[in-house]
Amino acid sequence: MIDDKNIRRFAILYASCTLIFFIWLTINNLTFTSYEPVFLTNQMDITGNYILYSGIHIWVMKSAFARIILDALFVVLPWLLVGMFILRKKVHILLAITTSCFSLIYAWLFSVLSVISIEVFTAFIFTPLVFTSLNLKGLNFRFYILRFIFLVIFFSTAIWKIRAGGLLNADQMQAILFRQHTAALAYGTENTFTQLIKYLLNHPTLAQSLFWLATIAEGLMVIGLITRKYDRMLLLLAILFVVLDYTLMEINYFTWIPMIATLYFSKKEKIA
Repeated sequence: MIDDKNIRRFAILYASCTLIFFIWLTINNLTFTSYEPVFLTNQMDITGNYILYSGIHIWVMKSAFARIILDALFVVLPWLLVGMFILRKKVHILLAITTSCFSLIYAWLFSVLSVISIEVFTAFIFTPLVFTSLNLKGLNFRFYILRFIFLVIFFSTAIWKIRAGGLLNADQMQAILFRQHTAALAYGTENTFTQLIKYLLNHPTLAQSLFWLATIAEGLMVIGLITRKYDRMLLLLAILFVVLDYTLMEINYFTWIPMIATLYFSKKEKIA
């Protein structure tokens, strides 16, 4: 069982990640406060369309005040939750549910009003629910559910790549890189990053090898569903995956650190 000290450390890590991500959004002018959304990109998602049915996206598009409130709550709610949790105030359970629901709404609005996908916010949606218990046993149970969810998501992406036939398509990674960086390649300046992408585009075997390695790393997460013995190895693979994804695809999955961290804290377990 993970002790109370490490559960608190995990909580602080989660809140810190939300703040760091928001700082990254601010630096890149991607917060709701930084711009006025004009276009809506709807998606075939039942839950998401229920959110849109409320008309909240219209309010966000028209009101600068609404955008400021959303951004402020995204930063404040996690720290308020963690503060109440550390102080052992019972209100933290309600705050945990509220923070999770708000993160879902915030993430969906981002996905339809900007270029950032809802998947980036996955950890911020699920992690608050770990703190919906008043006792250590319940916290541990929820913590390991979060670990399980992370491993299933990662492993399922490997299965999807295999089912979709990407592993057998020699041009798969080339196509992904070209689609992801079309604007940078066509209109961007010549720099180290564009040179790297062009090099991979001109060397399809190397590019596809990276795709295979990523699939293997995702597939190996199935080990964690069987045993926690190799969690540190899986932790390193997950971090390497996130770093390379940001380097090559410019997708910020560092937001998944709270879920990835379950592989670290699982090794801190104390034998009762």
